[in-house]
Amino acid sequence: MKKISLLLFFFVCFRAYSQDNQFQDITSYNTGQAFTCITLDSSGNVWAGTNKAGIFHLDKRSNPGATFSVLTEIGSTPVSNYTIQTIAADQVDKVWIGHAGIGGSSTGGGGMEMININNFSEARHFSPDRNAECYSFLQRDGIASLNISSIAVDRFNTVWSANRSHYIVSGSDFILTPGTFSYKRQGENLFTSYSTWSDYRNGDEAPELPYPAYTCNVPASATPGSRRCESIACSDDEVWVSVYPYEYTTSRKAPGKVVDTEYFPARIIRYNLNGQFLGSFTFEDLGASQGGVFKAIYLTPQGNAWVGLSAGKGFAAKIKDCWILLNNETLPDVFLPDADVGLNAIWGNNSGQVFIGTNKGLIVYNGLGKLDDPSSYTLYNTSNSGLSSDNITGGVSEKDTVIWVATDNGILRIKSDNNFSLEDDYSVCNDRDMNEIEAQTPKDKSRPDWHEYQITTVICDQNDPNSNNCNAQYVYNLMKNDVTLTTPTPFDYPYDNLSVLLLLNLSKEEAEIVLNNVQEWSDTEGNGNSFGGIKNIKQILSTWMRIKYYCTNPITCTVQGGIPLVGEAMHTRQELFNKAKAANRTDASPCASYQLYDSPNIIIDRLLYKKTANKRLCGDRLESADYDPVKVFPDDKNLTITNYTREGHFLHPGKVERRVVEECGQVKVVTTGTGLNYCAEIDKNDPDIEFAAIQQGKMNGNGNIVIGSILFKNIDIRLKEKFKTGRNPILH
Repeated sequence: MKKISLLLFFFVCFRAYSQDNQFQDITSYNTGQAFTCITLDSSGNVWAGTNKAGIFHLDKRSNPGATFSVLTEIGSTPVSNYTIQTIAADQVDKVWIGHAGIGGSSTGGGGMEMININNFSEARHFSPDRNAECYSFLQRDGIASLNISSIAVDRFNTVWSANRSHYIVSGSDFILTPGTFSYKRQGENLFTSYSTWSDYRNGDEAPELPYPAYTCNVPASATPGSRRCESIACSDDEVWVSVYPYEYTTSRKAPGKVVDTEYFPARIIRYNLNGQFLGSFTFEDLGASQGGVFKAIYLTPQGNAWVGLSAGKGFAAKIKDCWILLNNETLPDVFLPDADVGLNAIWGNNSGQVFIGTNKGLIVYNGLGKLDDPSSYTLYNTSNSGLSSDNITGGVSEKDTVIWVATDNGILRIKSDNNFSLEDDYSVCNDRDMNEIEAQTPKDKSRPDWHEYQITTVICDQNDPNSNNCNAQYVYNLMKNDVTLTTPTPFDYPYDNLSVLLLLNLSKEEAEIVLNNVQEWSDTEGNGNSFGGIKNIKQILSTWMRIKYYCTNPITCTVQGGIPLVGEAMHTRQELFNKAKAANRTDASPCASYQLYDSPNIIIDRLLYKKTANKRLCGDRLESADYDPVKVFPDDKNLTITNYTREGHFLHPGKVERRVVEECGQVKVVTTGTGLNYCAEIDKNDPDIEFAAIQQGKMNGNGNIVIGSILFKNIDIRLKEKFKTGRNPILH
């Protein structure tokens, strides 16, 4: 392997700003050299491909930030003779390089290179099989064709490649090897290619990707059937492959019979990670006119998608099951006329930002705004940000604040400050309670006190009037700026009480009924509390559950016919709310502690509990009968605010996660409450005490499912009112 030390042609570091520019500094490498693709290996080193100039490599461990070296050979393959079209890395210290072959039978005649990043001499060339009509089959390494245009690696380290077609003229014969896709699982020696000529002959052809017509000595009246696969990408569950349009005919199967020709338009075909067909879609499915092909594909681990369209038609994004087409009409100042998305030139980071490389500059989606809102995007080019070229050919994210970009005029390392106030997770708080809660393992779910509930509320719809601010970031900011829109207040509690029968006997099936009734609650029925929320527990119980469990004693359990609870004479909700205001910050501040005051009737129960819960049973561990202590952590990157119970909380250890999501034109808050109860941790020699503690833990867990779901549905209803009118009803 030849390795040439290459001095840095040009190095510049500067600050670049525009009105919305979040790029803080840009470092340029090897200006004057055209690059075609770029990746980071499992150790964070940079690899970049070129057109017949070799592979450029930056070893950041031993040579951080100084110079790239260039590899002109990998094993016996002279990579400086070929156009490197794609490069990808797995998580087991391998880099995979695909290039455009030139035919012939030598090992360097196209295919793929594998290199061990820890030992460059440990390299392997994967040659394509000779597996086409008019050829005698010659098995090599399983690759479909000489011409590899895209490589992706899934979470199991399976290597997937999209292969363009290639042709060879042999004497008077014109022989075309169609493109398709290939894959090799970790530990396997050879690639497997999909729907080849041998598959066609053996009846193993894939109906969604049939072998094309006219691949051998093409008639003068026909067009070669190339079946070119352009790009490939993986999520945690799927593989997507872009396929050019082509024709398929049955004439070879049934000589002399009527030819049945079928036309396949440009498509993206979806497979699971085992290569099983899941479906496909075309330009028409995205709302675009036919003509052109799908180029770059980017899939998030969760399956959200971004795809580039050729012929200046822009790009499209899919969040959940909703596609949005974006082009010069929808983003006139971002996707410029005659702009084209580059092959393999869409990528993203963990913060939700997406980077779209075009021949007119780099488009950045901020990861937060509405997909069809021009303000969610920024175009960076040579005129506004100091990029060395407008032709972006590829990129990769090193972390949420650093990207590496390949251009036709060098490599760029770009640092961005993002829009996020926190770059770390809950561990920055270094809080024992928070760390303990996050360390809860799945085995905890088998405990009788384990509780879990989820409530989803639509806060706004982008198709409704007054929807200008209907985006996830805006709703998240409402919650973060007013802690009462993400944590309970005395006004959110029901006006009646839980019965011991319900707490002790609630089954999983009955809990599902309760959660479904809370989920389906309508704040427009007029039978709720003062702001339309759920007023009484009995409102979310089924008829037979009310008969079976509901407490009807007006003095000790519930408000019946206007008779007040004993607790109402001791504290009003407003008085308790005022105490909370005096004790707490007004915003949801990272790592801050809060005292969440309960409703008057709950406080009566808590007083009894605190007096009777001696150290033999649950340890008398409440900090106060009036409130529960929590710690709050807003995660700006993921638009999530988490409330952690602190020791002294009735339901410690547990947490409530409130995530803002934007799906199919709606902004929703998804609240998930999970946890255990310290009572069930009691493990004494006295079996009666242990049994009582476990029962108490189960009761507290069931109570959290019922009361917790009501509380956060009521908070969501107040949040909806705040979005609509600008008023939080408990503050006015």
